Amino acid sequence: MADYDFIMSGDWAHRSRLFESLPPEEKADFARTHRRRWLDANWQGLSAEQVAAIEEQIAFIKPELYVSPRDPELFGKAKALEEQALELFPKQDLYQLTLHGERAEVPGN
Repeated sequence: MADYDFIMSGDWAHRSRLFESLPPEEKADFARTHRRRWLDANWQGLSAEQVAAIEEQIAFIKPELYVSPRDPELFGKAKALEEQALELFPKQDLYQLTLHGERAEVPGN
C-alpha cells in the first residue's frame, strides 16, 4: 500500500512521480486518505453541507477512476461532484484537496 506521508513529504515532482507509479487501487486509497485527513483536520470550520460533500467524494473514489479508457458515466459523476465542490468551497480549500496541497496531518499528531 502507498505510504501517504512519504508521497506527500516531497515536492510536486516527487509526489507526481510516485502517485503515477501506483496501481489504480492504491491511487484510490491515497485520494481517500488525503480527503479524509483533510476533513478530519478541518471539519470544525466547515458547514454540514461541506462535510457531506467531502464525505460523498470519499465514498465515490474508487479504482475505476484511475484506469483508461475512462468510463463516461463514472467520469460524469466525478465532474458533477467537482462542480458541487466549486460552489461550496473556497478555491484554496479545493487546492488543498489535490496532490498539490499540503500533506494533511492526522489530528492530534
